[in-house]
Amino acid sequence: METKELNIEVLTDEAMKLLRVGIDELYATLGGQLLSRSLPTRTAGIITYLSAVRSASEATLLFHELPSGLGFPEWSKGFSTIYEELKEDGIRFLSETKSELQKAICNEEMLRLSGDISRSSMQIIILVVGATLRMPREFDPVAVTIANILVKIGLQNFCRKSSEADTAATVTEKKIIKPL
Repeated sequence: METKELNIEVLTDEAMKLLRVGIDELYATLGGQLLSRSLPTRTAGIITYLSAVRSASEATLLFHELPSGLGFPEWSKGFSTIYEELKEDGIRFLSETKSELQKAICNEEMLRLSGDISRSSMQIIILVVGATLRMPREFDPVAVTIANILVKIGLQNFCRKSSEADTAATVTEKKIIKPL
């Protein structure tokens, strides 16, 4: 596999392709990208499972008399578990970084970009996400996935949830603090 240099043009090309991907798949993609933060045994468990499925499939193709072992429903359940775990990892990461991202994104200039997403607006979102999360350049593809998630959610929705939560907290605080 040829490795492309990760410059902003390549990253933007990737981001524009990802606009066709559903939100759940983007969260699972982010979870997959974040496997490098996981303990090695977790990643090894996923790889070992996938390898076992591949080996069983290849063995039954070579020697038809072998029992198929796990059937498709069992494999599907395993794949579904992996997918859901990765998706939850992606959701958890975005939740953990939400306040940082909102500080950087929830302003008039950025919200103006949220209308019709063009290459240039996507580039700006990617750069802001990457700079906000202060990730090494090798992890710029993570910023691309997060930028796509934010675009799918809608920048205004992402920010609105923040201001609604702040308003609710303020109202709650006012109710708790009673004048003497």
